[in-house]
Amino acid sequence: MSVYEIRHGDHLVVKRRFAGVVPYTHHGIYVGSRKVIHFTGRTAATATVRKTTIEQFIADSALAVRVYDGKTLKRKETCRRAEEILRTSKAYSYVNNNCEHLATLCKAGESKSHQVDSRVDFVVYGRQSEIAPRFPDSIFNPGFTDVKVLRYRLRN
Repeated sequence: MSVYEIRHGDHLVVKRRFAGVVPYTHHGIYVGSRKVIHFTGRTAATATVRKTTIEQFIADSALAVRVYDGKTLKRKETCRRAEEILRTSKAYSYVNNNCEHLATLCKAGESKSHQVDSRVDFVVYGRQSEIAPRFPDSIFNPGFTDVKVLRYRLRN
């Protein structure tokens, strides 16, 4: 496996578990100097956009970098947008304003969450009998399979 140098403006992805059980992917924008801008908080009610260290963002997870098929904004503009959202962000919402919405808005100019899009029937309309929707085991799903993976170095 080759080593990928994380660069400012990269859309970072880590795997997390809600309540220690339900897997999901967490997203942020690397803005350089070992800092990531992302939603974070102990609960959805306390989640806000913050700038943390990359170590805090990764926690004990594997790290991936999302690679977009289409056109993306320049790295400097991606970081500028993330810093602007840090200053002016709205409240967290799983359906309308989550960490993936933030990262895709900064990187591609469009607020989108593949996780929400693929699960809205289950979450909103209750079409699944379990407490929470079933998430795939892979950090790379749903919605994208084009990521660079895991061994990395930081570059400002």
